[in-house]
Amino acid sequence: MKCPTCGRELSEGDRFCPYCARPVTPQENRQPGGTPSEKDPYSGYAVPPTPPAPTGNPRPRRGAMIAKAILAVLLYLALFFGVQSCVIGTYIGTNLDAAGLALAVENGDQASFESIYGQMMQSALDLVYQHQTLLLLIANLTAILILCLQFRLRRKRPAEEFAFHPVSPLRLIQFAVFGVALNAAVSILLGLLPLPEELYAVQENQYAALYEGSMLLNLFSVGVVGPAAEELFFRGIPMTRLEPVMGSAGAVILSSFLFGLAHGTPIAIGYAFLVGLVLALIYRKYRTILPGIVCHCFFNMSSYWIRESWEGAAVVILGAVSVLTVVSTWYTAVIRYPSFTDVVWDTAGRIRTDDPAKSAVISELRAARADGQLDMDTLERLSGEWDRASGKNGPDDDGEDR
Repeated sequence: MKCPTCGRELSEGDRFCPYCARPVTPQENRQPGGTPSEKDPYSGYAVPPTPPAPTGNPRPRRGAMIAKAILAVLLYLALFFGVQSCVIGTYIGTNLDAAGLALAVENGDQASFESIYGQMMQSALDLVYQHQTLLLLIANLTAILILCLQFRLRRKRPAEEFAFHPVSPLRLIQFAVFGVALNAAVSILLGLLPLPEELYAVQENQYAALYEGSMLLNLFSVGVVGPAAEELFFRGIPMTRLEPVMGSAGAVILSSFLFGLAHGTPIAIGYAFLVGLVLALIYRKYRTILPGIVCHCFFNMSSYWIRESWEGAAVVILGAVSVLTVVSTWYTAVIRYPSFTDVVWDTAGRIRTDDPAKSAVISELRAARADGQLDMDTLERLSGEWDRASGKNGPDDDGEDR
């Protein structure tokens, strides 16, 4: 018999715990097959034991943890947009001549001051518009560099902090095609919505500069570096901080909401929120932002092709093919993930499964890799065990041949 309060072992017939002084009723101290003892006449006078003092730091409240995680995410986003503001401000400051404005202030000429100031603001806007792609490229590269440096200075691994881990190249190809199809489907859907023409005009004016100038520079800035930076700051950082305290649903919705707000115009906010949901769900499944980066890159790059005018039957065909590609890729690459090929490429150990047989295969493969004994014979044997666990003979979970 053990004391119900402190868990220490009691002797048969003990009326009080010798360690914590808790009264023990005869019924509680009955031994198997024994008979209850008579009631202790002094049990009603026993002093209840003082509960043990809590040890260690008290666990923080969930509300405080959520607030701390959201604050951390907002600070990282402030870094992202702060770097952009600094790059644009520095460029404007080094390319505008403020001598006329200073002279107007010195002479106290209010009319001249307002006129010169208006001209300078227009010149600044023109400069930013003409070099928007280059400025975004510099700002995004700088933000990525600062992010990685601050993690290294804090003795943390950047790849772990924003969940950048390898996946199967076959999956990356799938998500590249998925990104193009998703862009086509979203573009056609937006064209069918009965929205005011003013909203479409604002949308077109905001992004028109990104399609002018050097195509190579635009593709590198808008199609590669920009998506990579946005996935780091809007998926990698938020999901790794919010999901542990808010749960998957809360982290997915909040990160997508922030991603939508960052796109400014009403139409862009709407479709960016939907695309953000898709990218966040991909992260939730893969536990790495790499598939999302590839999808986002090809989504952006395909805009240079999809934005061309499509009419009549071409729109119908493009829409049907895009929707079919989006649905089929989501089913094979997300719903039926992982396959054995995914497990082989999961060198970071991110894949988990509820199937005990598959978990055993994953554990044995990781042990063999750690011991340097992962040869072709071992791979073939484990592949067969994975197939048997999946109830299939030959192709893996998503129908791909290994």
